[in-house]
Amino acid sequence: MSASPEQQRPPCAEPGTARDDTRSNADALFRAAFDRAPVGMAHLATDGRFLTINDRFCLIVGHDRQALLRCNFRDITYPDDIARDDVNLRAMLNGEVDRYLTEKRYVRSDGEIVWAQLTASLLRDPEGAPIGLVAVLEDIGHRRQLEASLLERKRLLRDLADHADGPVWVKDLDGRFLLVNAYMEQRHGLGRDALIGRTVFDV
Repeated sequence: MSASPEQQRPPCAEPGTARDDTRSNADALFRAAFDRAPVGMAHLATDGRFLTINDRFCLIVGHDRQALLRCNFRDITYPDDIARDDVNLRAMLNGEVDRYLTEKRYVRSDGEIVWAQLTASLLRDPEGAPIGLVAVLEDIGHRRQLEASLLERKRLLRDLADHADGPVWVKDLDGRFLLVNAYMEQRHGLGRDALIGRTVFDV
């Protein structure tokens, strides 16, 4: 007498168990990757409300998780950057783009302004309707400080050069002007922008 299909099934292979275990493991792996990512990550509703946030995101924007879950991205965005965010969000919701990348400022809970690079992507249901957003955030504050420092040094060098009584310039290895002073502009009868990037043979 042969065994029924139920009798042939191993005791551990209950209906749906293997599939449920696989889905549970996948969810756990996704959650671990989300929580431990070296970048800030957040899941938002299409109106900008925060739904899920990892620790790194909280650290970058300077707000705790519970506070973020009570607001949307506009509440922590520097006022001058909100309009650009809304334009980008509308473009995604209208199907013009699937994602966008931008550098923007956030206002921390202590009032400090921080710079971050945001990559936002649109989530859609199987029918293609927008159902949410994924935001990936990278702290670029240190890079912005370096850029500002370099610009300030360049401005100081230019000011010093402009007060010299003779020609002052800086060239790259190919002989192209990187910096010229006011004396050089007057000598060649060209504006600073016309000289930068050219060699002495070009002028």
